[in-house]
Formats: sequence, structure tokens, C-alpha cells
Amino acid sequence: MESMQVSRRGMLGIMGGGAAVAASVVASGGSPAQASTFGGSVLHVAPHGNDSNSGTLIRPFRTIGAAYRRADPGDTVLVEPGVYTEPDELTLDRSGTAAAPIVIRSRVKHRAVIENYTSNNLIAVRGASHNVVQDFEMRGSKLCGIYIVTGDFLQVIGNDIHHTGIAPTTEPYGQEGILSSAGTRGHSYIGNLIHHNGRPWDVEPGWDVDHGMYLQADDELIVNNVIAYNRDNGIQVAGYETVSNMRIYQNVLAGNGHGGMVLWMPVDGVKIRNNIFADNGQRDAYAGLWSYDAHGTGVEISHNCFWGNAGGALDTTGGGSDYAVVVEDVFEYDPLFKDPSHMDFRLRLTSPAINAGTTIPGIRTDILGRPRVRGGRPDLGAYEMR
Repeated sequence: MESMQVSRRGMLGIMGGGAAVAASVVASGGSPAQASTFGGSVLHVAPHGNDSNSGTLIRPFRTIGAAYRRADPGDTVLVEPGVYTEPDELTLDRSGTAAAPIVIRSRVKHRAVIENYTSNNLIAVRGASHNVVQDFEMRGSKLCGIYIVTGDFLQVIGNDIHHTGIAPTTEPYGQEGILSSAGTRGHSYIGNLIHHNGRPWDVEPGWDVDHGMYLQADDELIVNNVIAYNRDNGIQVAGYETVSNMRIYQNVLAGNGHGGMVLWMPVDGVKIRNNIFADNGQRDAYAGLWSYDAHGTGVEISHNCFWGNAGGALDTTGGGSDYAVVVEDVFEYDPLFKDPSHMDFRLRLTSPAINAGTTIPGIRTDILGRPRVRGGRPDLGAYEMR
């Protein structure tokens, strides 16, 4: 089994955001310390709260940042439904441990909204390790939804990240849903919807740098995500310091302006399995998975479906790329999504992508938390057919 350094409970069994990392025990009367799943306290946040409160159930904080600044390893910041705008970006600079992460979670999935149209980033990780961000809707921001500047082992689980990095500038810097920096490591992105991020398509900065995910870290795990309709690439893997041990499994990459994914600069040990690349190249004719000036070893592209991509299925040699790669089981057929124009990337009953994947140790559930194998082998993409 491949090594995965994850927090306790095995990253929810790779549950794709369907289960909570931490849950509060609702106590009567606003008792000060309620237990979290990881042994710490629960700090409550609600629209009717006040940042001078103590963070109990009946005396919640108003902003997520106020609660987070009081969090210790094992604590959970539990956020009630509502819209939350921090004074600036939500800065994550406190660390948990592998056994006791700091968890920031929407109590009702996608009902707590992190929104800020004036900040550069919605969330910026600046030195934190072993933090979990789970089940939020995130929208707005000039540059990024989540920017990992420094810090390790961030878990991003079950979020809906859309319309971030939307400032209509012509500056040659990237505006992404998620950006991880070189020199960081161990991040996991599980069961997220990452869509419609980047500048408006009619704004031309002169650079193609607005992606759903711009990943430069080592030991990153990308599982059960839907990455769709972003301005440029769904995922850009950028080896500024040689990206190593990246695992990209069971995702849907569809309708992005350029490719579903691009490999760029040095890479080592990148594994791409059981994904669906469909209808990418909406702005320019790029392949579903393409390469540019990429070099290195240990790249594996296995059991992936390619369909309707403007520049073809797969390009491993573009721009002088010469990395060592093993390509197995390239499927070129219509995956038969239910309603992709409305973000419904479930498979129809007649989809050839059903039972077409290869079993991946540790990947036990899909984006909805349903068992991964129903019929001997997993389906391709983020959703397992019932």
C-alpha cells in the first residue's frame, strides 16, 4: 500500500467530504468546553455572535478568525449557516498535530459561506500545519480561494470553491481556486467542487495562469474532486522545485478553458489514475492532459477516460517534455454524465466508465461517502454508481 501521511482516522477513510472530521457534542446552557472528535473543545461561530464572546453554543463568536485564534490542537471551530466576511483573509497560522488537527468546519455542508470580494485570498495558510477546512462554500476574492504560502498537511475536504480569483486585472499572476507553494508538503484535497474560478473569460492578461488548482507542493493527494469550468487548466502541476509523490485519483476534470490538467517543469512520481477528462479546451484547443517543458521520472497515467477535449486526449511530449512515463488503459469514450452543464457529473446507468477503474488501496468511498467498489472494480471519476 502506498504511503499516505494523514491525520487520525485515515483521512476519513478517504471519504470525499461526506463525513465530518470533527463533531461537537451539544451541551445545555453554553457550557464552556464541549468535546470534539479529536479530544479538544468546540468553538462556535454564528451570524448572531460577537467576537468578544467566549465561543460557547449560546455565546458564539461572529467571525471564523476570532474562533480560530483561540484554537489549540484537537479543537474544532464549528460554523453555523450564514455568510462570513473576515476583515481581510482568514489567516491560518496555528498548528495541530497528526493525531489532533485543528478543524474548521461548517456544521451544515455548504451552508456556511466564506465570502470576501475585497481580499486577495479567502484563506491563506501562513505557517500552519495539520489544519482541516471542511464543508464550506467559498466565493469571491481577488486572487485565490485558498493560498498555501507556508505550512504542511492541510486537509481541504468537501468544500464548494467557486468564483474566486475573479478580479478583472491584466496583471501576469495567477488567480486560482487553490494554490499550494513549493517547499510545502502533505496537503490533501478530497471531495471538493472547484469550479468557475479565475478571471472572466473575456479578460486577457497575456498569460494563461488562472487554474482550478495550481499545485507545487510535495506529497499531495487529490481524490474525488470535481474540477470544472475554470478559466485555464483544471489542475496545473508546476515543478518549480520538482513536484514529487503527487497522487491524482478519481477526479472529474471537465469543461475547463484549457486542459483538464497540465504537467510543467520537473516532476517525480506523479500518479494519475481513474480520472475523467471531458470537454476541456473551451477557450483554446488543449488536450485533456497535456505537458509543457516537463522532465523527470516515475509518472504513471492509468485507467483514465478522455472525451471531447479540443486538443485530443493525451500529450506527454509537448514543449520538449521528456519525462519517463507509463501509460496504461487510455479510454476514449463518452462517460455519459447526467447533467454536466448543471454540475451534475454522476454517471448514467449506461456509462462505459462504470467498473472501468483500477482498485486503489485506501480509496474506499466516493465524493458522497458511498462505498467505492460496487461490482468488482471502481467507477471512473468522482461518483460511484449505485
